[in-house]
Amino acid sequence: NDNLNKGDFLRTIGLSLGKKGKIDSASVYYYRALKVLEPTKNAEKLGLLYDDMARMYRKLRQPKRALEFYEKALQLYEKEKNLEGIARINNESGVVFRDEGNYTEANKRFEKSLHIQQERKDSVGIGYALEFLGYNQLLIKDYKKSENYLLEALKIREKLKDDFATMLNYTALGEYYKETKQYKTSNDYFLKSN
Repeated sequence: NDNLNKGDFLRTIGLSLGKKGKIDSASVYYYRALKVLEPTKNAEKLGLLYDDMARMYRKLRQPKRALEFYEKALQLYEKEKNLEGIARINNESGVVFRDEGNYTEANKRFEKSLHIQQERKDSVGIGYALEFLGYNQLLIKDYKKSENYLLEALKIREKLKDDFATMLNYTALGEYYKETKQYKTSNDYFLKSN
């Protein structure tokens, strides 16, 4: 009869199914978790659930639903003054705005995330915010800012020895150098990423 842990357990099953690519099943478990968790009004567990559901909808290319759940999570995190959650939601929802072509709003969210992560001295979070900012600048063709952000992110990630994040950064730099017609450097970064 412990609805808090039962709901979180259902959320975790949904998360696991989602990582296996079984999105329909993941969705079923997320909505079961929602039914159990919403009456508890537990900000931490609900915030995680809303975040997971938003991410699922983002990957399904349903921006309206994704932003709806990101907003619910953000409101909870802001109420609780959960800086890590606020930073994460700003980064993730920024990706939705970027994918929808709203680069200005995406930039605002990435910058907000970066400031929070710098305040928290969270190197992993700083790296992601910098990479997202760099890629966003690439899309709006502000090449100088793009290169600066991406190289700054790379320094942090190489220092942390975070292979996955470094691989993402190499890919973004490969895109940057390809876009700026520096093909040999672009190819070098794509090869590093591979």
